[in-house]
Formats: sequence, C-alpha cells, structure tokens
Amino acid sequence: SISLAIDSNNVPYVAFWDSDDSGLGMVKYFDGADWITVGNLGFSSGETQYVSLAFDSNNVPYVAYKDSANDGFLFVKYLDGSDWVSAGSTFERSNTYSTIAFNSENNSLYLAFNDGDNGGVIVKRFNGSGWVNVGAEGFSNVDSTYLSLAFDSNGMPYITYVEAGNDGFPVVMKFDGSDWVDVGTQPFYEDSFSTSYTSLAIDSNDVPY
Repeated sequence: SISLAIDSNNVPYVAFWDSDDSGLGMVKYFDGADWITVGNLGFSSGETQYVSLAFDSNNVPYVAYKDSANDGFLFVKYLDGSDWVSAGSTFERSNTYSTIAFNSENNSLYLAFNDGDNGGVIVKRFNGSGWVNVGAEGFSNVDSTYLSLAFDSNGMPYITYVEAGNDGFPVVMKFDGSDWVDVGTQPFYEDSFSTSYTSLAIDSNDVPY
C-alpha cells in the first residue's frame, strides 16, 4: 500500500501506512535532504490499505484509501492547509482496490474502486461537493481487482483491471461519454495463470499501454 506522486514543482510525495503506528496512513515529501510529514500525522483512523495519491492543478494532494477502523469503508481526503479533510461524503461500502487520478483537461478528480458487495468496478467523478457516477456502477459484471486509471488528450478516462471472477484476465476499457466500452478485443491477454498488478498509461498520441 504505497503510492508515489510528483507535484508540478518536481517534489516527490509518497503515501503509505505505518506498521509501527497502528497502520495509520501517512504522506511525506522530500525537501532535498529529508522526508517531511505532510499535514497531521496519520490521515486515517486505523490501518490503511490500498492507498492512492494524486495532485490537483494547484498541487493539493488527495489520497484514497480503505480504513479498517471504519468497517473497511472507502475514504477520499485532501490536505486543507495542515489538516486532512474529506472530499465529499464517505463511501459507506467496503472495497479492496481503489485508485484516484486527475483529468488535466478540467482538473476533475476521478475515483475507481471495486464494490465490496459484488466486486464490480465503479468509477465516480468529484464535482466539488459530491461524487457522481461515470457510467453505470459495476460495469465489469464480475469481481475485479488491481485497478488503474489514465486519460487521453481529450480528457476521457480509460481503466484497466483484472477480472478475478473470469480466471484473472486483464481488461482495458474507456468511457465514450455515456458507457464503458472495450478497447480492442477483451480480455487482451489469456493464459492458464491469473494476472495481477495492472498499470495503465496513455502516450501523447492517445495510444494506451
């Protein structure tokens, strides 16, 4: 549960959970010589899992994570001066995998996670006060893990994940404005062994890797 991000001033930040401090979530940045704690020590109430870190266009850090002290619910928080405060309401549902990313076109925050009830993938966008669905909830239809988000030059989101409920095959989809659709033939890789830890990037020509 480690996530690394670099702000627009080329300062590296890392979010992680501290096993020596009840597993509380922490963020630190490198000042050129030392790693300095960002905000109050421990942004979570209990052991933190599946941490994801991202910056908005004003270099404000956001974190998404699962908090074991709160029924495993999903939280998204941002640094408000010196304190970590919630971005919108808490997602009162358990999850196992989550990731956040900003769309550079309009500085919109997107969150992808799997629903702890049925394992289907859900993507939401933060509108400044609350979270709105991006396409249908649970569009993967099967238990899915290891999510990764990226955006093309038009700001449209792409997602990759592993269909744990389908022999562990990896899938890539994109949002076409109303629905999540396949990118090429899916699943794009099938083997006798399940896959894990997917990561997605899109180049300047909008080619996804």
